[in-house]
Amino acid sequence: MSDLDMGAAALGWWHRHLGDSGARRATRARLRRVSAPVEALQVEAVHDLNRMLDGALTGQADKLALIAVALANLRENTMEKAAERMAGRVAPLRFQRLVRIEAPGDLIVPLRRALAQIDGAANVAALARDLFHWSDPVRTRWCFSYYGATSAAPEQPEETKA
Repeated sequence: MSDLDMGAAALGWWHRHLGDSGARRATRARLRRVSAPVEALQVEAVHDLNRMLDGALTGQADKLALIAVALANLRENTMEKAAERMAGRVAPLRFQRLVRIEAPGDLIVPLRRALAQIDGAANVAALARDLFHWSDPVRTRWCFSYYGATSAAPEQPEETKA
């Protein structure tokens, strides 16, 4: 699955499962309270996310949970990416701790807190892609975005372009 398809699938899942009415509101609320991957895996919609991603996260429960929880903490899909929105809203020390985290399961709570500070608004597809590929190159790109130096950021490999 290409990154564009992955982002589109995640955005479709976000629209379908995390709306502001009825069962979708309950799913969003339940995922927003998650602090560990196993808690997210108890929500049926999380498994639907993996199906919509063509099973790309089968065997990667921590990453699947992270993406689902992060998307549940977004209320608005914007053109601006998460790291860009964090500039000026998330304290530099908090941001630095966030981008140092390597394990997806350990990122759930700090990312949830950072997303709250940006009022739950960011580019849904880009966030899903970044979390899917969470690695040194992605974290480096986030640093350049946060500090407003995106023009100086290193080129992204073709498979991680957002």
